[in-house]
Amino acid sequence: MIAEGRDAKSIGAEHTYGADTADLERLRSTLLDLADGVARRLRKAGLKARTLTLKYRDESFRTVTRASTLPAPTDEGAAIFASRSACFEGVHGRLRVRLLGVSASGLEEPPQLDLFPKPPSKADRFARPRLGPLRPRRPHASEPARPARAPAPEAEDD
Repeated sequence: MIAEGRDAKSIGAEHTYGADTADLERLRSTLLDLADGVARRLRKAGLKARTLTLKYRDESFRTVTRASTLPAPTDEGAAIFASRSACFEGVHGRLRVRLLGVSASGLEEPPQLDLFPKPPSKADRFARPRLGPLRPRRPHASEPARPARAPAPEAEDD
């Protein structure tokens, strides 16, 4: 990580295995933990990331980094994991893995919602389709049918 909080250029985490591993279940579990950790730190800092990077080092010390840019910024662990897991599948070969890392960059603050939204302009009011006449509500099939109202009795003239 380059810096903490709002001044950060990237937020990341990595794990070096005590012994190189080829256990895919362990590798996926580590990747999930790293993605969740990065997502948690993004949320704590009030940031979202647009670019995600996978760092991969195998037993021969060959280090590969792969980054991709998302269509929309995220702070969700599932989205980070899905993106980096797909990347991992493309990078991982036959050699055992020594290190995995996940980082997020292209950090953005989510847009702040207006406390008092602006009223629609005259142009907006005319641009929106108008609602048609309201129709009476039809009962759902599970509701008992309502009896039709009988016409009010007419007053008798004596």
